[in-house]
Order: sequence, then C-alpha cells, then structure tokens
Amino acid sequence: MSTDKRFSRSERALVAVGILVPSLVLAGVAINARLNDVPPLVLPQHTLPVPNAHDTLRVAKVQVVPLKDGIELSPKDIKKVQPLAGRKALLAANTEAIAKIQQALSQEYRQPITYETSQLFPEYAEHRELARLLAFAAKTHADSGNYSEAARCATDAMALGMKIPRGGALIGALVGMACEAIGRNALLGVVGNLDATTLEATLERLDTLEKERWLLAETLEVEHLWSQKAIRDMAKQGPLETAKMLGMGTESGSERWLALRLMFTPKRLAAENNDRHYAKLIAVVKQPYRKGGVSLPAPTDVINEILSPVFDQAYFVDTKNRTEANLLRARLSLLRTGKVAPRFTDPFGQDKPLRVKTDGEHFILYSVGPDGDDDNGRAGVPSQSFMAKLERGRTLSAQDEGDLVMGVNTY
Repeated sequence: MSTDKRFSRSERALVAVGILVPSLVLAGVAINARLNDVPPLVLPQHTLPVPNAHDTLRVAKVQVVPLKDGIELSPKDIKKVQPLAGRKALLAANTEAIAKIQQALSQEYRQPITYETSQLFPEYAEHRELARLLAFAAKTHADSGNYSEAARCATDAMALGMKIPRGGALIGALVGMACEAIGRNALLGVVGNLDATTLEATLERLDTLEKERWLLAETLEVEHLWSQKAIRDMAKQGPLETAKMLGMGTESGSERWLALRLMFTPKRLAAENNDRHYAKLIAVVKQPYRKGGVSLPAPTDVINEILSPVFDQAYFVDTKNRTEANLLRARLSLLRTGKVAPRFTDPFGQDKPLRVKTDGEHFILYSVGPDGDDDNGRAGVPSQSFMAKLERGRTLSAQDEGDLVMGVNTY
C-alpha cells in the first residue's frame, strides 16, 4: 500500500512560511548591514609644531598666581575696587607667566585632536584665564600711566584668541572669540590715551593678526571629519550608547525618540547626507553674511538636525566677532589719521566699508548690524532684555534691528 500523501493546504502554507520568514530575515540582515556599512574614514595626520604654542600656554597657566593679599586676577564682582598697589604686586607676581604667554605667541599653535567624541579640552578654560590675566595686566598698566604697555598686553590677549582656533573644532573657535573680546575690551579702555607711535604700532600688529585669522570654514572642515568619525562609531552602537556619546539624555520621551531615530538612520545614508550638508555649509560661510540673518542649508537627517542650530549661532557669532575686530581697527585709524580707510570692511554689510558719521565733536563708528540695513548710526536695542546691560555692551542677536555701534553694541 502506498504511503504517499498529498500535503494539505495548511501544511503547504506552513512550509512556505518556514522558508519565507528566514529568507526575509536574512535579506533584512543583509540590507541592514549594507546600509550601515560605511566606507573607512581616512583622518588627516597633522604634524604638530615643535615647540607648539598649545603646550607653552599650558605651562604658562601653571605659573599663574591668581590671588595675592586678597587681590584677585578675576574677581567675581566686576565692580569690585581693588587698590592699585595691590594689583601692581599681583602683576609682579605674574611676571613669569606673562613672559611665558608672550613666548607662546611667537610660536605656531595647533590644537592636538583625536576626533573622538570623548576627547576633553581642559586647556580652553585655561586659555581664557590667561586672556583675563593679560586684561588685568593691561588695566593695571593703564592705571599706572603706562599706556603703551597696557596696549601691548591687551593686544596680546587678542593675539591669543586668534591662535586658539587653529586646528581645532567649533569649541576652540568660540573660546578664541571670547579671548579676543576680552582683549578688545581691555584695549578700548586705553585707546584714547595712546600716543601716535603706539597707535600706529598697535594698528599694524592688529592688521597682521587679521591676515592670519583662522576662518570659520576651516573650523567646519574639522567638525566635518569629527561628525564622520561619530557616524562610524554610531554604526557600532545601540540608541542609548549613541545618545550618551552625543551628550544627550534619555529620560524624556522626546530624547528616547531621538535616540531611536539615530539608531534606525542608515549610517551609510547619514554619512553621505553629512558630506553634502557640510559641503553646502562651508560654501555658505565663505560668502558674505546675508541680510536678515543666516541662510544655512536645512538639515537632511537627524544628525545634522541636532547640529544645525549650533552652526546657525556660530555663523552669526563669528561674523559679529570679525565686525567688532574691524571696528576696533577702524577706531585706531580714525584716532591716528582722522579717517577710516576702505579696507576696514563691514562683514554684516556685504563687506562694504564701515560707516562713520559725526555727532557734534564726536565720531560715531558703526556697522549696519545683523539686519543689514543702514540706520544712520542708530544703535540697535537687544530684543533679549538680559543682553541690554550697558556694562557689558548692548549685545545684539541675529534677529535684532538697528546698527552695531562702536562703544554701544560692542562687548
């Protein structure tokens, strides 16, 4: 008797499912592996200079004496009055540290970088302290009547700020701008007391520094490599590890959802989108600042979506920093020659010359500001009330209207 039997319809369906499901799973695994198979990244191997100003500045920080007989380099209360005699004694105690800073300024600077998201930069906080030391020195020299030495120390702080971004990512650029602002503020306090020789020498030095400025586009090239390395690291991790790597929390529903989006974003596609996004971003920041605010490319995936607001603000802050630097040089030129040369351009005003007008016996030197409109020297009023304190300058934001006036809207 034959034992052959026909499979029932349900049995045939089970067999088909048994074959189809594993096949789909294997296909899904293969597709997922393909989508997350990001080509290897070749990171540039920069040779660090020897000596490196980066290392010399770290030595200078160790030599700093922050406090002596109750006198502080950086009192928390900026209105605190510290006796000149005490400040001079504290300045003398920091002679070695200041000499070491000046030694560093004669050296090439390059930021050591690993492109790891876990890399920390304690030196940036140290650099800001060194800028504050130089500003303290400038104020103390000025109050002692030594205005040429005050100008040199203030300009040293600006030079320090221009060195710090070299070879680093965005955080280095922002710290450099902060140090520049500290130096500018110190120099503005003494420009009216400088003789012609010191004015000319200071302007010449600032002109030289401006030619050597590390541009935002160069910083973004470093950020691009950093983000490409991060994408490859994310391809090896789960959502929680990815969120932690990016400094995100996972307590709220929105943070968990963002972490899941990061996990399920195909990393090959993310890398390709990231390349295209940075190419557009770098092209935009190389162009003159656009009237009415920044026009950076819209993010194309969740990774660029996270980073985009940071770059929007950095683009504005960089433009504002360069504008204030040009306003200061124009002020020195105005004091020296009675006019502002066309080479002092307005980054907010399509790189056209900065504006100057007379108000009785006084000059008003200004930029058209972030809105791009010439308001005939009418100083802008910050829309954010906490930014409107006169003691730190009526600092404008990207959306504010009015002109950026020297001595009013400058830090």
